[in-house]
Amino acid sequence: MGHLFQGRFKAILVQSETFMLRLSTYNHRNPLRANLAERLSDYRWSSYRHYAYGQQSPPWLNTDDLLTLCSGNTLREKRKDYRKHVQSYSDEDPSLGEDIRLGFILGSREYAAQIIEKFLPLEVNPDIPRQRSRVHENSRQSLPGILARACAQLDCDLELMRNAPRIPRNLLYKRDLLLYSLWLLGSISNKEIGRQFGLTSSSVSKRISSIHHDKQTKNKALKLKSLITNQDLTP
Repeated sequence: MGHLFQGRFKAILVQSETFMLRLSTYNHRNPLRANLAERLSDYRWSSYRHYAYGQQSPPWLNTDDLLTLCSGNTLREKRKDYRKHVQSYSDEDPSLGEDIRLGFILGSREYAAQIIEKFLPLEVNPDIPRQRSRVHENSRQSLPGILARACAQLDCDLELMRNAPRIPRNLLYKRDLLLYSLWLLGSISNKEIGRQFGLTSSSVSKRISSIHHDKQTKNKALKLKSLITNQDLTP
């Protein structure tokens, strides 16, 4: 099937060798989950036999890099260890999806946050699937709960920020810290952030862009983000 009928191929950014090994074992178990075979070694359209049993590979398939992640002094031992990994991950199939962030980052939440901050645009474009997935990544988190904890950390009143005709300067600074901390989560659109403070999406983008170049404020926002999410998230 693949991209001919189901859209383009999937490219996933993988944090580490440990996650890479998990991803490979997960992929090789696909025929079992789809009930296409009773034994992985019997499924013709898989590279599993090349990795696990040393069947001669086509010229374009390199099994060495992945097998170096397995235990053993010889290639035979490494293949045996890979088979054990595939078998042991049978109980962890559902958990792999929990570690895929934004639909294309396989790794920890901290790693995903670093990628978001360094490479992704300030404004989420809902017409781009990979960016649209950012809006849903923190669906498990309670935005009101996060805001309440953040306001408690900063000792500020969210309602005053929303409704006051003129916000005092010190409160403006705290509001900007909140804005940037929410943006750092990487899953809440600028439109939704603005809704929390009575601002337009454009205004949020401008404030985020300004803080992005203010090292001191940025570091404070990073610390705040860590404080308010560690209470709500599991690694």
